[in-house]
Order: sequence, then C-alpha cells, then structure tokens
Amino acid sequence: MVEVDQVVFCLYPDFEAISKAFFAQNDVKETDFITMHLERYYNAAQRILSKENYCWHDCGLQWKVVKGVMSPFQSFLAAQVDFGDAMEDEWFCVKLLLELTSEFPELVASIFDSDGDFLLIEAAEVLPRWLEP
Repeated sequence: MVEVDQVVFCLYPDFEAISKAFFAQNDVKETDFITMHLERYYNAAQRILSKENYCWHDCGLQWKVVKGVMSPFQSFLAAQVDFGDAMEDEWFCVKLLLELTSEFPELVASIFDSDGDFLLIEAAEVLPRWLEP
C-alpha cells in the first residue's frame, strides 16, 4: 500500500538472461551473483543521482532489496520517496528509471503512487483503445 504523497518504484533484473553467460565464465554462488548485480544497479542509480545534483523535497530515495520468496532470482530493488507537494520528485524518479533502463536493457521497472500506475493515467489519452491496464 502506497501512502498519499509517496511514490514507489521497483527495478526487476532479468537474472535468467544475464546469468547464462555469467555462470559459464565464473565460479560464483547464485546469492553472490544476485547481490553483485543489485549493487551494480544501485550504484548506477547513485551515479545518475549525483550527476544530476537533484534537490529532493524531503529526504530523498529510501532503497531496499526485496528478496525472492520462491527463488533468489526473484529478488529486486525497490525505492520510495515522500514527495509532499513537490510533484517534481515523482517525475524525477521517472527520469531516473528511464536512464537506468536505457543503460541496462535487462532491467524492467515499475512505478506507482497512491493513484496506482500513474504513467498509464497520464498516457490514457494516447493509448490504443484495445489496451487495458
């Protein structure tokens, strides 16, 4: 459940796609592999954030790793920010996700606020009529 004035986004790596080549070349445990890649995406996000030098409304992004229940390969990164009256924070998160998914094509991102998937709401007028959320 997302609180009002809060945005949450998740970064889901396609571990299956990136693990095939990796495990063929390296002798690494699965958990170390997952940790290494999640840290890589987190560090890339921090690099983008520091480059932008963005001033958050309140406290900035709060990150956490969500471990997969059925498999460690279901683990992902999640972040949330309380944006208060500063809608710019919410849109800055969209920009961050766009840059991360451009840099790492194996990442899938989702973002939502208390209204739900707000990107679908914003794009509703231009989406084809056959598309349903």
